[in-house]
Amino acid sequence: MKIKIITGALFLLGSLGCSSSKITSVWTAPPEHAPKYQKIMVLAVVNKADRSIQEKMENHLAGDLVKTGYSAVTALETYGPKAFEQLTEKQILPKITASNADALVTIVLLRSRREKTYVQPDVNYYGSLSGYVHGQYRMIHEEGYYVTNMKYLWETNFYELPSGKLMYSAQTVSFSPSSIESMGHEYGRLLIKNMVKKGVLSENQVVRD
Repeated sequence: MKIKIITGALFLLGSLGCSSSKITSVWTAPPEHAPKYQKIMVLAVVNKADRSIQEKMENHLAGDLVKTGYSAVTALETYGPKAFEQLTEKQILPKITASNADALVTIVLLRSRREKTYVQPDVNYYGSLSGYVHGQYRMIHEEGYYVTNMKYLWETNFYELPSGKLMYSAQTVSFSPSSIESMGHEYGRLLIKNMVKKGVLSENQVVRD
Protein backbone atom coordinates (compact mmCIF):
# COMPACT_ATOMS: atom_id res chain seq x y z
CA MET A 1 0.00 0.00 0.00
CA LYS A 2 1.40 3.38 -1.00
CA ILE A 3 1.43 6.20 1.51
CA LYS A 4 2.01 9.86 0.83
CA ILE A 5 2.53 12.75 3.23
CA ILE A 6 0.57 15.98 2.96
CA THR A 7 1.75 18.93 5.04
CA GLY A 8 -0.17 21.84 6.51
CA ALA A 9 -1.27 23.80 3.43
CA LEU A 10 -3.58 21.22 1.87
CA PHE A 11 -5.16 20.30 5.19
CA LEU A 12 -5.73 23.94 6.04
CA LEU A 13 -7.66 24.48 2.82
CA GLY A 14 -10.20 22.03 4.16
CA SER A 15 -10.28 23.50 7.66
CA LEU A 16 -10.81 27.18 6.85
CA GLY A 17 -13.90 28.50 8.58
CA CYS A 18 -13.92 25.64 11.13
CA SER A 19 -13.46 26.21 14.85
CA SER A 20 -9.92 25.23 15.86
CA SER A 21 -9.92 26.06 19.60
CA LYS A 22 -11.65 24.18 22.40
CA ILE A 23 -11.65 24.67 26.18
CA THR A 24 -10.73 21.37 27.84
CA SER A 25 -10.92 22.32 31.55
CA VAL A 26 -12.04 25.30 33.65
CA TRP A 27 -11.71 26.29 37.30
CA THR A 28 -13.27 29.35 38.96
CA ALA A 29 -12.96 30.75 42.47
CA PRO A 30 -16.13 30.96 44.59
CA PRO A 31 -17.80 34.32 43.78
CA GLU A 32 -17.37 36.99 46.44
CA HIS A 33 -18.63 40.09 44.64
CA ALA A 34 -19.92 41.34 41.32
CA PRO A 35 -17.03 41.72 38.85
CA LYS A 36 -16.18 45.39 38.32
CA TYR A 37 -12.79 45.95 36.74
CA GLN A 38 -11.65 49.33 35.48
CA LYS A 39 -8.52 48.25 33.64
CA ILE A 40 -7.41 44.76 32.60
CA MET A 41 -3.89 43.91 31.44
CA VAL A 42 -3.24 40.97 29.08
CA LEU A 43 0.10 39.17 29.31
CA ALA A 44 1.09 36.29 27.00
CA VAL A 45 4.03 34.11 28.05
CA VAL A 46 5.58 32.29 25.09
CA ASN A 47 8.94 31.07 23.85
CA LYS A 48 11.29 33.75 22.48
CA ALA A 49 10.89 32.28 19.01
CA ASP A 50 7.13 32.91 19.17
CA ARG A 51 7.06 36.71 19.62
CA SER A 52 4.56 37.11 16.81
CA ILE A 53 2.23 34.69 18.61
CA GLN A 54 2.55 36.77 21.79
CA GLU A 55 1.56 39.92 19.95
CA LYS A 56 -1.44 38.35 18.21
CA MET A 57 -2.77 36.62 21.33
CA GLU A 58 -2.44 39.72 23.52
CA ASN A 59 -3.89 42.09 20.94
CA HIS A 60 -6.94 39.97 20.14
CA LEU A 61 -7.85 39.22 23.75
CA ALA A 62 -7.38 42.85 24.76
CA GLY A 63 -9.40 43.99 21.74
CA ASP A 64 -12.26 41.65 22.62
CA LEU A 65 -12.21 42.90 26.21
CA VAL A 66 -12.54 46.45 24.90
CA LYS A 67 -15.54 45.35 22.84
CA THR A 68 -17.22 44.15 26.04
CA GLY A 69 -16.84 47.62 27.57
CA TYR A 70 -13.67 47.12 29.60
CA SER A 71 -10.48 49.15 29.39
CA ALA A 72 -7.71 46.75 28.40
CA VAL A 73 -4.01 47.04 27.60
CA THR A 74 -1.34 44.56 26.51
CA ALA A 75 1.87 43.89 28.42
CA LEU A 76 3.84 43.89 25.17
CA GLU A 77 2.69 47.40 24.30
CA THR A 78 3.08 48.66 27.88
CA TYR A 79 6.44 47.14 28.82
CA GLY A 80 8.03 45.68 25.67
CA PRO A 81 8.94 42.05 24.89
CA LYS A 82 11.57 41.40 27.60
CA ALA A 83 10.22 43.31 30.59
CA PHE A 84 9.60 40.29 32.83
CA GLU A 85 12.39 37.93 31.76
CA GLN A 86 14.98 39.05 34.31
CA LEU A 87 12.63 39.91 37.19
CA THR A 88 12.39 37.92 40.39
CA GLU A 89 9.06 36.54 41.61
CA LYS A 90 8.74 39.40 44.11
CA GLN A 91 9.36 42.06 41.45
CA ILE A 92 6.71 40.96 38.97
CA LEU A 93 3.53 41.86 40.87
CA PRO A 94 4.63 45.42 41.81
CA LYS A 95 5.60 46.08 38.17
CA ILE A 96 2.16 45.00 36.95
CA THR A 97 0.21 46.89 39.63
CA ALA A 98 2.20 50.05 38.81
CA SER A 99 0.24 50.15 35.53
CA ASN A 100 -2.93 50.84 37.58
CA ALA A 101 -4.55 47.68 36.23
CA ASP A 102 -6.93 46.01 38.69
CA ALA A 103 -6.96 42.66 36.87
CA LEU A 104 -4.48 40.59 34.86
CA VAL A 105 -5.15 37.90 32.26
CA THR A 106 -2.19 35.62 31.52
CA ILE A 107 -2.00 33.47 28.38
CA VAL A 108 0.70 30.80 28.63
CA LEU A 109 1.71 28.58 25.71
CA LEU A 110 2.37 25.33 27.57
CA ARG A 111 3.26 23.32 24.50
CA SER A 112 3.17 23.41 20.70
CA ARG A 113 3.95 20.45 18.49
CA ARG A 114 3.38 18.91 15.08
CA GLU A 115 1.26 15.78 14.86
CA LYS A 116 0.88 13.37 11.95
CA THR A 117 -2.50 11.73 11.34
CA TYR A 118 -3.08 8.93 8.85
CA VAL A 119 -6.11 9.35 6.58
CA GLN A 120 -7.51 6.21 4.97
CA PRO A 121 -9.07 6.16 1.48
CA ASP A 122 -12.72 7.20 1.38
CA VAL A 123 -14.61 3.90 1.19
CA ASN A 124 -18.39 3.36 1.14
CA TYR A 125 -19.69 -0.13 2.00
CA TYR A 126 -23.34 0.36 1.01
CA GLY A 127 -24.39 -2.24 3.60
CA SER A 128 -23.86 -5.30 1.34
CA LEU A 129 -21.37 -8.16 1.31
CA SER A 130 -20.05 -7.30 -2.14
CA GLY A 131 -19.80 -3.64 -1.20
CA TYR A 132 -17.87 -4.52 1.95
CA VAL A 133 -15.40 -6.81 0.14
CA HIS A 134 -14.92 -4.26 -2.64
CA GLY A 135 -14.35 -1.51 -0.07
CA GLN A 136 -11.75 -3.57 1.79
CA TYR A 137 -9.83 -4.21 -1.44
CA ARG A 138 -9.86 -0.47 -2.13
CA MET A 139 -8.67 0.37 1.37
CA ILE A 140 -5.79 -2.12 1.09
CA HIS A 141 -4.63 -1.26 -2.42
CA GLU A 142 -5.35 2.47 -2.76
CA GLU A 143 -3.18 5.20 -1.37
CA GLY A 144 -3.68 6.58 2.09
CA TYR A 145 -1.89 9.70 3.27
CA TYR A 146 -0.67 11.55 6.31
CA VAL A 147 -1.56 15.12 7.23
CA THR A 148 0.73 17.18 9.45
CA ASN A 149 -1.11 19.39 11.94
CA MET A 150 -0.06 21.94 14.54
CA LYS A 151 -1.42 21.59 18.07
CA TYR A 152 -1.18 24.36 20.70
CA LEU A 153 -1.91 23.81 24.40
CA TRP A 154 -2.76 27.02 26.29
CA GLU A 155 -3.43 27.97 29.91
CA THR A 156 -5.26 31.20 30.72
CA ASN A 157 -5.50 32.63 34.24
CA PHE A 158 -7.43 35.66 35.50
CA TYR A 159 -6.02 37.44 38.58
CA GLU A 160 -7.40 40.27 40.66
CA LEU A 161 -4.95 43.07 41.43
CA PRO A 162 -3.26 44.17 43.60
CA SER A 163 -3.97 41.03 45.66
CA GLY A 164 -2.84 38.63 42.94
CA LYS A 165 -5.77 36.33 43.74
CA LEU A 166 -6.54 33.72 41.10
CA MET A 167 -10.21 33.98 40.02
CA TYR A 168 -10.27 31.79 36.91
CA SER A 169 -8.11 29.23 35.12
CA ALA A 170 -8.75 27.42 31.83
CA GLN A 171 -6.81 25.09 29.57
CA THR A 172 -7.46 25.27 25.84
CA VAL A 173 -6.32 23.33 22.79
CA SER A 174 -5.94 25.00 19.38
CA PHE A 175 -5.69 22.45 16.56
CA SER A 176 -4.34 23.42 13.13
CA PRO A 177 -5.57 27.04 13.02
CA SER A 178 -5.65 28.55 9.55
CA SER A 179 -3.31 31.31 10.80
CA ILE A 180 -1.93 32.78 14.03
CA GLU A 181 -4.18 35.78 13.43
CA SER A 182 -7.33 33.65 13.26
CA MET A 183 -6.23 31.62 16.28
CA GLY A 184 -5.79 34.79 18.35
CA HIS A 185 -9.20 36.11 17.30
CA GLU A 186 -11.02 32.84 17.96
CA TYR A 187 -9.21 32.25 21.24
CA GLY A 188 -10.01 35.71 22.60
CA ARG A 189 -13.73 35.41 21.88
CA LEU A 190 -13.90 31.86 23.24
CA LEU A 191 -12.24 32.75 26.55
CA ILE A 192 -14.20 35.94 27.16
CA LYS A 193 -17.53 34.25 26.54
CA ASN A 194 -16.55 31.50 28.95
CA MET A 195 -15.48 34.04 31.59
CA VAL A 196 -18.89 35.71 31.23
CA LYS A 197 -20.60 32.35 31.58
CA LYS A 198 -18.62 31.59 34.74
CA GLY A 199 -19.33 35.03 36.22
CA VAL A 200 -15.74 36.29 36.08
CA LEU A 201 -16.66 39.13 33.71
CA SER A 202 -19.84 41.18 33.72
CA GLU A 203 -22.74 39.26 32.20
CA ASN A 204 -24.23 42.28 30.41
CA GLN A 205 -21.09 42.92 28.33
CA VAL A 206 -20.91 39.91 26.01
CA VAL A 207 -18.89 40.12 22.77
CA ARG A 208 -21.29 40.39 19.82
CA ASP A 209 -20.88 38.67 16.45
